Amino acid sequence: MTLPGVCDSIPPRLTPSEPRGAQVPAITKVADDYGAIVGSVTDSISERRLQSAGLSLFNLNISGTESQFGREILSDPSGGFAFDSVPPGRYIVKARRIGYKAVEQQVNTVAGQVDTVNFRLRYYICHGY
Repeated sequence: MTLPGVCDSIPPRLTPSEPRGAQVPAITKVADDYGAIVGSVTDSISERRLQSAGLSLFNLNISGTESQFGREILSDPSGGFAFDSVPPGRYIVKARRIGYKAVEQQVNTVAGQVDTVNFRLRYYICHGY
């Protein structure tokens, strides 16, 4: 039995005037002691930019598990996002939005470097609770 819920909503339709492909925020300079992670979030089928997608940043400890350090931001109107002043290390970036399946990617930041992580979220229908 399928219960009605937020996951059963119809995916948004792409209108002809709506831009496709997300623009990655420009970070041209990073502090020598820190790195930055930038990227974009788009719909995997329509390539529509996904505004207000939740992005979480967690660093990985030596054993490869997530630590308590973390930051959360939302993607901007063009689907772009930026985590600046990120200490060097190994991180997991998670992207999620209502109606889409959450995904994650690992990234290794280096001092003075900007890393790019792009997400293509897939529409997801969940059934039951």
